[in-house]
Amino acid sequence: MGKWKFYNNDEILNDIKEYLIINGQSYLNQRWVFNKIGDTIGGNFFEVKMKDTVNQDEINRFHFFLKRPLFSYNSESYILLPKDDRKLNKDFSNKDVIEWDTIRSIETKNTSNQNLKSRNYDILLDAYSKENGDLSLIGILVEKSS
Repeated sequence: MGKWKFYNNDEILNDIKEYLIINGQSYLNQRWVFNKIGDTIGGNFFEVKMKDTVNQDEINRFHFFLKRPLFSYNSESYILLPKDDRKLNKDFSNKDVIEWDTIRSIETKNTSNQNLKSRNYDILLDAYSKENGDLSLIGILVEKSS
């Protein structure tokens, strides 16, 4: 579990792989591949933009963006979140008994708009908290091959 760094024979970082433990099994979550000067040249990873602090009942926009797909640039991405305030265990051990909401990409939500045709890796989610304190949003980012 966690991020693992891999170096070549010259001790230059060329790969980082992040693994998650889900139901007791290890899964590759993200991967970054670097060239000799440290630029990202491959892999599959996502970026999340959001406010780190919000007030109760204030909307927080989450912007998920799959920067590098695993399958192809024509695949579809979406987020799965538990419905009805059900709690997803941190180890995902109850993922098969959860009822899921699907948050689709901007492209999928706006199929008639040709300007948004390439936004199949852009997912926007507006959420707010009904309570104060440190809270987590736990879900699954999915990339599905077309």
